[in-house]
Amino acid sequence: MSVLRFSRSVVVLATLAGWTTSCSKDDNKVNNPPNQNEEEVITTLIVRLEAPGGQPVDYAFRDPDGPGGASPTQWDTLDLQPNTLYACSLFFLNESGADPEDITPEIEMESDEHQVFYTPGLSGLTVTTLDVDGNGNPLGLDSEWIAAQSGEGEITITLKHQPGVKAPAPGDIALGSTDAEVVFQVRVD
Repeated sequence: MSVLRFSRSVVVLATLAGWTTSCSKDDNKVNNPPNQNEEEVITTLIVRLEAPGGQPVDYAFRDPDGPGGASPTQWDTLDLQPNTLYACSLFFLNESGADPEDITPEIEMESDEHQVFYTPGLSGLTVTTLDVDGNGNPLGLDSEWIAAQSGEGEITITLKHQPGVKAPAPGDIALGSTDAEVVFQVRVD
């Protein structure tokens, strides 16, 4: 599985190696069973923001060939107005093939194993997660954003895969593996 981490200054690809043991050929099937829940490839993150009474605006990060190849084809700056409450929805896609695949429904279905974390790097930007999993723990595909003042900075959006280790609210970004991480520039004016 490839884990994607994207920031404006660095694009890093980390490959997770599966644990294997050296046993006889007959024992290999027992020690290395097939992966029952293969990780999805995520090449695109859509951030949909909507102000009260306004039309939704989609901002995107797109890297259709994944990390290590060509540069991302789209990497939008998020534009916000100060003191305005925005409804935010996230959509994770795999656009590496001829037929784009929306991964978001799978994340929702496995909500007890996933959490989206928002790390604002802009003073006065507050993000509140609205949706929860079946245990009442945050999921983070739906949130509310408000910027208390004008300024420029960034926000890191991280999708974590946390099967069996997901922590109660507010969650723990250090647990599990990173499925996707994108740093968006934010402009509030």
